[in-house]
Amino acid sequence: MFESMQNVSLAALIVSSHCLLLAIALFFSYSGHRLANRILSALLFIEAIRLFCIFVVSETKDFDSHFINQLILLRLTYGPLLYLYTRTVIEDSPGIRRKDMIHLVPFFGVGVLAYLNQQLSYVVSLETQALSVGVIILISFIAYSAVCIYKVKQHKNKIIHQLSAIEEVSLNWLRLLSIYLMVVASCYALFAICYPFLPYGLGQMLVMTLVTGGLFCYLFAFLGLKQRPIYENLPTPMSMLREERIDGLGNKTFDSANENESDIADTGVAHAKNPKYSSSDLSRADAEHFYKQLLQLMEDEKIYLVNGLKIQQLANKIGLHVPQISQIINQCSGANFYDFVNNYRVEAAMKILRSSSREKLSMISMAEQVGFNSTSTFYKHFKKMTGCSPKQYVRALSE
Repeated sequence: MFESMQNVSLAALIVSSHCLLLAIALFFSYSGHRLANRILSALLFIEAIRLFCIFVVSETKDFDSHFINQLILLRLTYGPLLYLYTRTVIEDSPGIRRKDMIHLVPFFGVGVLAYLNQQLSYVVSLETQALSVGVIILISFIAYSAVCIYKVKQHKNKIIHQLSAIEEVSLNWLRLLSIYLMVVASCYALFAICYPFLPYGLGQMLVMTLVTGGLFCYLFAFLGLKQRPIYENLPTPMSMLREERIDGLGNKTFDSANENESDIADTGVAHAKNPKYSSSDLSRADAEHFYKQLLQLMEDEKIYLVNGLKIQQLANKIGLHVPQISQIINQCSGANFYDFVNNYRVEAAMKILRSSSREKLSMISMAEQVGFNSTSTFYKHFKKMTGCSPKQYVRALSE
């Protein structure tokens, strides 16, 4: 066992050093969301400490069960930090609030109870303590991961009503990482529960925690550094707007974002009497009037060809606010802004594929020409609209 632990010791030291360097780089990074980077830095710093402790344990061969249990408790900070990171990125949160400290209560509470149990000569047996800690870690990981997945889903439902290109701000990587953490949580909890009863359980647990923990931190740091600020791509939050306007039909009205903000977040198809728009001052007749203007704009100016087109740009062209444009598209086309614009792009691509000029363009060039930022998004929307890939479409034309 001890010979194999030498390799674990070296690996723990290397990964710990990497996590520490990444934590320092993120803490002082000015790119992306600074607060989110610092939360991620804190998580990596904690992981660096935990892995360094594994290195010390492996080197000294002092496998103190109480120390190992305390080391495992550091995992209780992962869920809260992942949640705070997700909330900060999605909501553009300006800072950590005092009430956010409640998320660390399980970590400090369980830590104090474990310490008192040791001082009282293990009134609760070590096996029972390990079982309890494992269950708490499992609950924490799964609960926080589930909340993060839900918040990312809500975020995606919001941005499809505002952006025509969501690949860089959809946070799919964060959703997948949360799922990964949820799966790994079950393994950690199982080992935490079982290692007192297994002759080599501790060594197996240290190897697993090194591999999965290191992979999690590398992925989180790499993808977190790549993540660009989301709110530079979105319109000004409507809760900050309340201004007089002329609605295009000569009527003077006042818009309040709180009345219409739910229009953005809802992904359902709107109908004439849908209560979703009951607070809107835009009637069905007005919506159809502006929808005709919108279709004319799309046909004449071909604004859908603009890479990264935002709903704010359409709103400026028509002379309305974002929630109203969202309502018009939902009511009259039955689609969200994301699908509405990308359907036009697919139609433009189909025209090119039917023309003789298709031989001069690669699929990548054509996708960019019609407004797509990536070929994967182009292929996805093309297949969704036509039922086949662009190459299959061309092949069918040739037959």
